[in-house]
Amino acid sequence: VEKGLLSRGSMFRALLAPLVDVCSAPGRFNATPRVVSCGVLCLCKFMCVSADFCDSHLQLLFSLLEHSSQVLVRASVSVALGDLAFRFPNLIEPWSPRLFARLEDEDKTVRKNTLMVLMHLILNDMVKIKGPMTEISKCLYDKDPAICELVQVLFHELSHKGKNPIYNLLPDTLSRLSKEVSTGSLKREQFRGILSFLLGFIVKDKHAEALVEKLCHRFKTSRSEDQQRDLAYCLSQINYSEKALKKLVEMYPYYKERLCDSSVMAHMESIQKKARKFAKPEMKQLIESFSAKLSMKEGELETGPGSAQENGSQDQKTSSVKPKAKAKAKPRPQRRTTRRRAAAKKKKEEWDVSDTESSAEELSEDSS
Repeated sequence: VEKGLLSRGSMFRALLAPLVDVCSAPGRFNATPRVVSCGVLCLCKFMCVSADFCDSHLQLLFSLLEHSSQVLVRASVSVALGDLAFRFPNLIEPWSPRLFARLEDEDKTVRKNTLMVLMHLILNDMVKIKGPMTEISKCLYDKDPAICELVQVLFHELSHKGKNPIYNLLPDTLSRLSKEVSTGSLKREQFRGILSFLLGFIVKDKHAEALVEKLCHRFKTSRSEDQQRDLAYCLSQINYSEKALKKLVEMYPYYKERLCDSSVMAHMESIQKKARKFAKPEMKQLIESFSAKLSMKEGELETGPGSAQENGSQDQKTSSVKPKAKAKAKPRPQRRTTRRRAAAKKKKEEWDVSDTESSAEELSEDSS
């Protein structure tokens, strides 16, 4: 059926050439936006019939989506692409980044249509959300309130899916948004608002603990002070359980050098205050340990226990002290058995001496 509808002998085949001409060069036929929009929808219907025809005309369709000056045409193409993605998902997937880019279209109708199509595709697992999650999250600050509400609905629905897509995509989203902040395409206030909204969906203890570890590791690789402050802000937005707070205390060596920054220190102190406010009895010791580490001064961090300066000073002290002379070992007291043996031996020697003397006297008498 797929090949027969668009075969050479079919009546629909005769409509394809003029239809493609109207869509590719509307100015040549003096076509109105309504006519071009109807032509695009008709073209998309034919593309849904045949995979070969769809593959050969996708370039034309996305060119209309990106470069057409008519809002109605761009809005119609964005809706039609939803049907094509459902019909031929493998063909549309390589083009999906160009579809996600229409979330930044200058017209709110195009943005809204694109977002609604993407919501349908994402929630039905037809499109991977790994990279485009950044573009969707930026719609939280769209000028149209309806688009902002749709994005919030999308993330709430994603949070209920079993594979935890929001948690899995948070590190990548953080990196992408941070790069856009550094280039100036995204405001820092918007960046922090987006991360605060997304971190609110991290409710499981194991996810919070793993996220704390990942964020603390990034303190070592961050190059600018702004990135370090953003990392500290993200840490302050996590809901801390006992395990998550314990992990933050364990990761202290990764961020201790950044505590000299007043902004980083303020975020860490906000974590301490929040933990104290909702602390359970078993968390008090962890909170005290965390507050003790925060209260350490910079000099104490460098000369703390186990540091190189302390080890060097101890070596100098030990080298300056003269070694003491070894005391002579005192004779160990003899045991009772050895004393008895020595006394018996002495008596035996005395008896031998007396015997020799008596024998010598007897010999002298005999000789006389």
